[in-house]
Amino acid sequence: MNAKVAVVGSTNWDMSMRLPSLPAAGETVLGGACYFCLGGKGANQAIAAARAGGDVFFLSCVGKDAIATEVRKELSDNGLDLSGLTAVEDAETGSAMIFVDEKGENCIGVADGANARLTPDIVATHAGAIKSADILLLQMEIPPATVEAAARCHDRVILNPAPAQELSRALLSNITMLTPNRIELSQVTGTTSGAENDLETAAQSILDQGPEAVLVTLGKEGVLIVTPGATLRLQAFRVEAVDTTAAGDVFNGALAVALAEGAGLREAAEFGMAAAALSVQKSGAIPSIPYKAEIENLLNLRT
Repeated sequence: MNAKVAVVGSTNWDMSMRLPSLPAAGETVLGGACYFCLGGKGANQAIAAARAGGDVFFLSCVGKDAIATEVRKELSDNGLDLSGLTAVEDAETGSAMIFVDEKGENCIGVADGANARLTPDIVATHAGAIKSADILLLQMEIPPATVEAAARCHDRVILNPAPAQELSRALLSNITMLTPNRIELSQVTGTTSGAENDLETAAQSILDQGPEAVLVTLGKEGVLIVTPGATLRLQAFRVEAVDTTAAGDVFNGALAVALAEGAGLREAAEFGMAAAALSVQKSGAIPSIPYKAEIENLLNLRT
């Protein structure tokens, strides 16, 4: 039986545009190609976990609009348990506009829509499903009070603090593992994000507030794992990035599955890194998410 992963988070409908360069303020860049697809950090991570081999319960909100019908179909096609997908009144399904340049770098704008309507009361309604999972995965594209309410439902919680914002002690006290990137770690802790010893110091300040581990994702520089007893740096897979959109989400979804299956922290992080490395070699968020067999194949090639 597959490991059970609960994901509580956002669902968006993405418009992605590939451009020769990212527009500066007031600039128009021509020559783009545009496509639409499912997105949102919650949906991305839920599908990443499902494709990595997890049995996924996904709690999220959508509007009662035409987009929601397509969203529901795509989530279902990816094998998610949608008993927690809640349609709310007076709000459109969330949306995002993503610009990607020729180097694979991106910038993103998000309209929260129904994601802002995912309340602690909705979490309470589905607390049983969350508790029955082996692990809970959270992000910050839903209201902070809802993230806190969800975290209280489980004793094994991964929080990807993105988009970065101040995290309360009440929330951190219920988090098992925090997975920021370099910039998010800086924003969450109010510290610099320069040298590696700065990263370790910032991560240690998080550990002092409750989490058992901080995994700092560093893109092509790998992952820094900081625990109370040790610090470990994992080297990234060498790949040619086409589009980095959702790479962090893919890492987190795969990481959650590996941990739920009983993998150690290093093994789970390497599984997540392999999944992310595969994802950046394709365009788009959901279309780039790899399946378990692909991840395992890459890991086998590395060894």
